[in-house]
Amino acid sequence: MFSLYFEITFTESHDSSALRFCDDLALPLAAAHTGFVSGLVLKPVGSTRALRLLTVWNDQAAAESFQTSASFQELASSMAGFGLALAGDEIHDVHRWDFAQAGEVRYIRTSVPPERLDEVALFWQQRGRHVIESATGCVRAQGFIDREASEFVLVIWWQSAEDAEAFRLSDYHEREFVEPLGEDVVRLNRTHLEPLESRKFADSRR
Repeated sequence: MFSLYFEITFTESHDSSALRFCDDLALPLAAAHTGFVSGLVLKPVGSTRALRLLTVWNDQAAAESFQTSASFQELASSMAGFGLALAGDEIHDVHRWDFAQAGEVRYIRTSVPPERLDEVALFWQQRGRHVIESATGCVRAQGFIDREASEFVLVIWWQSAEDAEAFRLSDYHEREFVEPLGEDVVRLNRTHLEPLESRKFADSRR
């Protein structure tokens, strides 16, 4: 995997504009691009004039394709209207995910009408993954389509069961994830798993 890293600068008065730009425009645009895996908005501790936008891609070609796309160039050009400036961007090779910090994994199966499978897949790629991975305590989320069974399957790594439950019971989860999927996407089961790679599991065996 490869990451595409952006530094966005702004004046103090445009702090909220920078966050809205990343959350409402930049990340959804990246999520809609082929090869997108995940995205994070990072605010340096002690800094009030910069944000880092980190996007992760399946391969280098996907990262470069987004970086050079017309839609990204238009997005970068629009930054001045928000009082923002793009200070730099770099592509990095991602060697591994730190799943060791995950103490809980949720495996969720939902039934989907066959004619809506592609629609649900598109929602996941463009918005759904970002909704979950932006939640407090989420390490990573992956979505799968089982066309034979007509199911949408989620595997989500969380730092703790408490983080997972807080998100599941939140209004944000209902409004931004459950409602857009629609009433005909029905949960079949939710399994709670303990990841063997977690530090918590390793510590318990000592």
